[in-house]
Amino acid sequence: SDDNAYAEAMFRTLKYAPDYPNRPFFSLDEAQRWVEEFVRWYNTRHLHRAIRFVMPDQRHFGQEKAILASRQRLYRRRMERWDAPWSIIALVWWPMSLYFGWITAAWVANLSSLQVALGFAFPQTAAWAIGAAVALTAVHLILVYRRNMRESALVAVWAIAAVGARHWEAPMESSIFWGSSLCGVVLFVAVVLHGARNFTWPPPEGSSRD
Repeated sequence: SDDNAYAEAMFRTLKYAPDYPNRPFFSLDEAQRWVEEFVRWYNTRHLHRAIRFVMPDQRHFGQEKAILASRQRLYRRRMERWDAPWSIIALVWWPMSLYFGWITAAWVANLSSLQVALGFAFPQTAAWAIGAAVALTAVHLILVYRRNMRESALVAVWAIAAVGARHWEAPMESSIFWGSSLCGVVLFVAVVLHGARNFTWPPPEGSSRD
């Protein structure tokens, strides 16, 4: 039987309770009252690590999903780095975001070069170039709205603009120019709108904006 392990685990939980007495109980009634209060605290006030820091009662009565969803929305909102010290923004957040943006753009370029080196012709087609721009735009839109990485997205805007600039001489005849220009504009507008939204955070009292 493994009952002993569960009993020992419960004894440890009891002993590490915030108000565990530092003296023996004077009577059985006193010990029972303390255990009853402990059970009440454990179920209705204790944030349990093993169930993602919700209370056991919340888990038992099916409130966990709504609480975790609300917590996740809060995490996404407060991930904005604007409130961080400028030393963290300038020396940690900006370099990390800019480097990540460069890595994603370079990854697309290197993938194209690899395909050409292997003898494939499609990386030199307009469809491939436009598809790569669309994929890069989609990745950075997700990063902007999920991780607030606007600086990384601006690097992608620069990379996409560079692709369009190569076809500037005949823009009316180049689908690559128009496709990359559209992607760059969409991503840039998304960065501006997201930055304006977060610049005015927190919303006024009573606002229900997520």
